[in-house]
Amino acid sequence: MKKTQFLLMLLTALCLVGVNGRAQSNPVHTMTFINEGGGYFSFIRSTPDGQSVDTTYSHVGSFTKTLQVQEGSSVYVGLSSERRDAFFYGEIRGVANGSPRLLHFYVDNQEVPLDSIYSFYDEEGFYYWYSYTLANITSDHTFRAVFGEWEEDINPTPRPTHTVTFIKQGNGNMYGGCSHGDGIFISSSSLYDRDTLRLTAEEGLHFYVEFEGIRPDSWYWNPNIDRDQQPLHLYVDDVEIPIDSLSRSFDCFTVVYGYSYRQIVTSDHVVRVVFGPVDTTQLPPLHTIGVVNEGGGYIDYYELSSYNLSNIIQMPDTIPFQAEEGMDVNIVMRSLRPESGRYEEYSNPRLLHFYVDGIEIPLDSIYMGFDGRGSYIYMYTLSDISSSHTIRTVYGQWDILPSIHAMTIVNHGGGKIHSPRPWGCDDYRELLVSGGDPFTLRMDSYRPDSPHYGDYANPKLLHFYVDDVEVPLGSIFDGYDAATGALRYVYTDSNVASNHIFRAEFGPWSDDEYVLTLEANDPAMGTVAGGGTYLMGDSATLTATPNEGYRFVSWQDGNTDNPRTVTVTADATYIATFEAEVGITDVVGNDDIHVWHADGSIHVSGTEGMEVHVYDITGRRVGMERLRSGVYMVRVGALPALKVVVIEK
Repeated sequence: MKKTQFLLMLLTALCLVGVNGRAQSNPVHTMTFINEGGGYFSFIRSTPDGQSVDTTYSHVGSFTKTLQVQEGSSVYVGLSSERRDAFFYGEIRGVANGSPRLLHFYVDNQEVPLDSIYSFYDEEGFYYWYSYTLANITSDHTFRAVFGEWEEDINPTPRPTHTVTFIKQGNGNMYGGCSHGDGIFISSSSLYDRDTLRLTAEEGLHFYVEFEGIRPDSWYWNPNIDRDQQPLHLYVDDVEIPIDSLSRSFDCFTVVYGYSYRQIVTSDHVVRVVFGPVDTTQLPPLHTIGVVNEGGGYIDYYELSSYNLSNIIQMPDTIPFQAEEGMDVNIVMRSLRPESGRYEEYSNPRLLHFYVDGIEIPLDSIYMGFDGRGSYIYMYTLSDISSSHTIRTVYGQWDILPSIHAMTIVNHGGGKIHSPRPWGCDDYRELLVSGGDPFTLRMDSYRPDSPHYGDYANPKLLHFYVDDVEVPLGSIFDGYDAATGALRYVYTDSNVASNHIFRAEFGPWSDDEYVLTLEANDPAMGTVAGGGTYLMGDSATLTATPNEGYRFVSWQDGNTDNPRTVTVTADATYIATFEAEVGITDVVGNDDIHVWHADGSIHVSGTEGMEVHVYDITGRRVGMERLRSGVYMVRVGALPALKVVVIEK
């Protein structure tokens, strides 16, 4: 096993570390790592959310190292104990008296039994792998490894081993293998030229099978795969696993399907894939996409759900490929500036025209932006393909180059700044943007109850400056993300015309609280609820409840949502406007109900068992007798309509 795989295993394994609890504050703690022998000692830290990984160390020989971590972080320790016949036994002895057999491992001077942290033995690389994780760190810690000479090749307490048998029936491409839980393979092999493969794996590891087939009517050719046969069935321990249920990747250029299946080793297993003739009438139709490059620029095309690039045309050429009906295909073009380091690779790197089936597509509509390294990116998507298409690009020499401007991003504090290239947390970064392009900057200010709070030293955004001019935070506030606990601020320059310096200042939270005051325009008409004290970024639900005979109209700012959800960013007052019910119509749907007036009284018939209410023009409820001259509204039962009665004396 190569050392690069060893390091990748360490990185990948950390991504599986779960974190218990949330950091409620963000002090810094010191992790001390001591290697008293010559073995291989690696350690990484994760952020409190258990997903981000940075600060990687891999060391051999005797050393003492320290690592600063935020409270709530996790530390993952990897230790490699090589056999004397190991691939890199002599490489990591490191120092005189250093030896690669792990004898003892201590955490804060408490010995940890090696059997409890033993992970697996690599039969190819001849090394033993141990891993230890300390999650949700709240104080300083010391980790110490003691390596020594081998007395004899004594294996750690072994896990049970099992045989995994892979069987291929028919002509196809199939891989079988075993891997650690992080996905790094321990052993694998192709079954191109054989029908059976047997691998030995420790219990608790994973076995996996990957297999693929080619559409018989595609242009793809592979001497190892019979194009008239496709994977039809997958059996694991004689239980059929539906192929359609497996993870699948798809290469649109060659029209090759790939499937994969993974499972934990618990006993002996038999994995069998059956290849056989495929009924092409059951497959979606194929359509030809012709890509024509009439200049020397760069064209790339690939299927949206795949990370594999299918083909690149760099010189004048015409290359067709096949796509299944219903697919989406991206066409990506790069137009290089003359000062670009790749300019000479292409004869005419400026994109002048782009055509789809002979119709020119305005370049502004497909322009994705300037990548800051000399390339202008354009992308066009053929969506839900249902017929053949021809894509044509025309490149030419540059006449006038757009200006380029530097966007300098400065983070004064521990908050998080997202910038277009690259994404991530920036302390100081300078990005190049083409003149006329838009530029957007997003800042995340994490609340103390956020799972990401401990990642950053000072996660509350206090000030934001553009060219030393402070921008009011309220003008760039973009909402509260309840999932991450982040207050988001977004600043956009829609048309960059000069250099700019963007500076964000973060600081500690002071548990700011804000008061929402709710009022009704007339308490007799209705009530309001949802006011009170909230933290910055909290969501508040405002509710306006009209009294009988009245209706809610709107809030004072014109919003008509009821209930209404708002994000709290400052003290605020919301006033609910109510009015007497209007929109008066005759009662409909019941011809037996009659309403009339006589001698200053209102009379209603046909309403047995139903409530009858009368309101004056102000919406006040009144009786039905000895009424003054005026307009009255009659509501019968729960019917939504009202009857208007005019009494004149």
